[in-house]
Amino acid sequence: MTFADIRTRVLTRIEVDAADAAWKVAAGLAINEGLRLFAFLTLCQETYREFVLTPGVNFYHMLNEGWNDWIIPLRVRLSNDTAAGTASMFDTIRGDDAMFGEQPYSGLVTTTKPKLRPATMYQMAALDSAWLNATGSPTRYGYIGMDLLFLDAKPLATGQKLLITYARSPVPLVDDEDEPEIHDADHEVLMDYGEFRLRANEGGQELKTALPKLKSFLANAKTRADQVRARSLAQGYDHLPVELRPEKRQNPMRQP
Repeated sequence: MTFADIRTRVLTRIEVDAADAAWKVAAGLAINEGLRLFAFLTLCQETYREFVLTPGVNFYHMLNEGWNDWIIPLRVRLSNDTAAGTASMFDTIRGDDAMFGEQPYSGLVTTTKPKLRPATMYQMAALDSAWLNATGSPTRYGYIGMDLLFLDAKPLATGQKLLITYARSPVPLVDDEDEPEIHDADHEVLMDYGEFRLRANEGGQELKTALPKLKSFLANAKTRADQVRARSLAQGYDHLPVELRPEKRQNPMRQP
């Protein structure tokens, strides 16, 4: 399903002119927001790239390092790969395509380098109270906030690299013929979210009637996240999609 198809259906659902320029922009922003949110909740988009370490540095803001599609690391290992990077989607192999925020890929050299173990700052401090000043080849990594990746040792050698598998943001939809990178079966959820998001701007009764669309979006995200979680466990990834559970609210008028 193309971007134009999804946008037209969203605008038709809310009964506005699908050819109106202002509404087309608003719908496009809502659809792309839903696409990013779906990828964030499900971690259904993956890629792996090499990251060249800076001697004497063990803290890196990945967004500032040019990894604009970064969400969260899934596996980190030392690398002897000489290629530039590759991309993959859930259950799909894209070959040598150049992807969002990446370079073209010329083929992976299988690495025998060890995997870095995930750890918190407290765990690193428990192992070595002076870990912030430790030097050498890292054996553990940690992750804080949106994009801060840190290592338990500062590399000394120039050109030392990590091979990082991480969940990424999908390519934004821009042209009418663009297709969402998420699974074809999930394209419908973008219409649900787009309709909800545009109704949210109106508020009141219109927002209330659109709430089932948000629930549908989250229910589909939960289904896809469960599938990705099972696959991630089989792959031995360090981080899994967040578990989406329906909230059970107690009636405030009920007496205990």
